[in-house]
Amino acid sequence: MICRFKISGILKYKRIFYVVFLLCLITIAFSFRLYSLAASAEEDEIWMGFVQYESGAEGGRSAGSDYSHAYGIAQFDDRYDLWGFVGRVLAEDEQKYAAFKELHNKYSNTKSLISANSADTAAMVSAWHSVYDADPEGFTKRQIEEFISKYYPPCVSGMSKQGIDISDTEKYSPVLRGTLLSISIWAGSSGVQKVIQKLKSSMSEEEMLNICYSPSTSELKGTKTKYLNGFRNRWEKGQRNSAIQDLAKWKNGESIATSSAGDLGSMLQGAGILYGIDGGSYTDYVKAFIDSHEELMIGFKESGGWNSANQEWAKALLTESDWYNDYGITFTSLSTTLSSGTASGLEIAGIIAENYLVPDNGGNNPVVYFSQSGGQPWSSVPFGGGNISSSGCSVTSLSMVLSYLKSGTDKSGWIYPSDVVQKIIEKTGNYNHFYAGEAGQGWGIFPAVAGYYGTKCKTISSSKITEELASGHPVIMSCKPSEFTNGGHFIVLTGVTDDGYIVVNDPNSSHRDKSSRKYTQSYLSSVGKQWWSFSE
Repeated sequence: MICRFKISGILKYKRIFYVVFLLCLITIAFSFRLYSLAASAEEDEIWMGFVQYESGAEGGRSAGSDYSHAYGIAQFDDRYDLWGFVGRVLAEDEQKYAAFKELHNKYSNTKSLISANSADTAAMVSAWHSVYDADPEGFTKRQIEEFISKYYPPCVSGMSKQGIDISDTEKYSPVLRGTLLSISIWAGSSGVQKVIQKLKSSMSEEEMLNICYSPSTSELKGTKTKYLNGFRNRWEKGQRNSAIQDLAKWKNGESIATSSAGDLGSMLQGAGILYGIDGGSYTDYVKAFIDSHEELMIGFKESGGWNSANQEWAKALLTESDWYNDYGITFTSLSTTLSSGTASGLEIAGIIAENYLVPDNGGNNPVVYFSQSGGQPWSSVPFGGGNISSSGCSVTSLSMVLSYLKSGTDKSGWIYPSDVVQKIIEKTGNYNHFYAGEAGQGWGIFPAVAGYYGTKCKTISSSKITEELASGHPVIMSCKPSEFTNGGHFIVLTGVTDDGYIVVNDPNSSHRDKSSRKYTQSYLSSVGKQWWSFSE
C-alpha cells in the first residue's frame, strides 16, 4: 500500500510538473511574441499621412471633437481608451501631466462618460490644451507612441497569418503599414482583421490598398447613414487619394510623412499640414509660387495684386503654372484681366453644390456648411496674409450666411467664399481692401459685404444672440483664444435648438464636427469678442 501510494503520488506530481512546465513554455513563447510585435512596432517605418484625417490642423492639441468624445492626434475616445492613455502618462510623470489627475480619478474607474458632462468636458479640453501647449512636440510624440504600440501589433500578426511580412521594406512601403494602422485605430483589432483576411501575398501593394479603401471597409464604421456618408468621403476619397499619392512619391524616392521622421515638425510638413494664422490646415500653393519667383513678387502685396500696375506679375502668374490642372483655378484672357484693373477674370473650377450640406444638428436655420480649408476648390485663392485656406475664415463665414439669406436650401443660388472675394475685388479693386495686417480682416468687412449683396448687418451684444437666431438671423462671432482658435477666428452661429442651445458652423475644416455640438449662450459670450447679426 505504501509503495503504491508513493508511485501514484510521484506520477501525480510528475503530471503537475509537466503541466506547469508546458504553461511556462507557452507563457515564454507568448511573451516573446508580444516582444517581437512591440519591437516591430518600434522599428517599422509607418506612414503618418493619415493623421490629418483624424485630428485635422490641431493635431495633438485636438480636444473634445466627435461629439465631445475624442482627444489627440489619433482621437483617443472616452468610450474606449482615453483614460487608459491618461493613466499611463500620469504614471510616467505625474507632475508633467498633473492637469489630468482630478478628472482621471473621477472617470477612470466608472462607466460614466465625460462627454455627458459639459462642465467636465470643458475642464478636460482646457487640461488637454494646457498639457499640449507646455510641450507640443513631446506630448504629440507620446500620443503617437501610444497608438502605434496599441493598434499596430494586430496588423503585424494578422498579416503574418496571411503569409505576408508587412515589415519587408523591399516589398511594402510605409503607406500600407500606415493604412492598416489607421483601420485598426477606427475599426479596432477585429475590424482590421476582416480587411486583412481579404489580402493575399500574391497581390501588389496597389491591389491591397484598393481593398483597404473600398466601400466594404468603410462599412466597418457602422450602418448609420448620417455618419457613414461623411466617413466615406474621408476614407474612399480624401485619405485614399493621399495614400496613393504618397505611395507614388515613395516609389520615386521622395520623402513622405512617416513615424521615422527626424522630428515631428518635419513629419507634419511632409504630410502637407501647414498652419494658418486662424488654425486652418492647407497646402499653400500660392506661397510656393511666390517663393520661387522672389524678384517678381516685390511689391505685389502692397499693390493689391491684380491691377494694371502689376502687369509683369500677372503675365508671369498666368504663364508659369498650369493653374487649372494643378489647383482648379482658371483665368479669362490676360487683356481682360489687365484692362479691368481687377481679377474679374478669376473663376474657380470644380465647385459642385451637391458636395455641400446643411448640418443635421437641430438648429432652426438651415445654414449650409462651407470650409475654408481641407482642399476646397477655393482654398488656394489669394486672400489676407496668404489665401482663403489660411486667412479666409471671414469670407467663408460670410458665404455661409449669405447663401442662407439669399437662397436658403436652394443650392443653385449659394454664394461661395471665392464669390465673396470676387465681389470685394469688383467693388474696391483690391481683394485685400479690408486686410489689417497681422490683425487679420478688419471688422468693416461684414457690413460692407452685406451691403454688396443687398442684405443688412448690425453689431449686437452677446445677450441678443439667441433672440436674433430665433428670428432667423444668423450671427458671425469673432472668437477669443478658446476651443475655436489659438489666435483670431470667425465662426457662424447658425441657429437655436428646441431645447435652447446654440449650434455653430466653424469654417476651419478640422472643426467641422463642432456643427454637431450644442453650446450655451453664456459659453459663447465668454469666448467671443464681437457679434454681427445678418438679415434680409
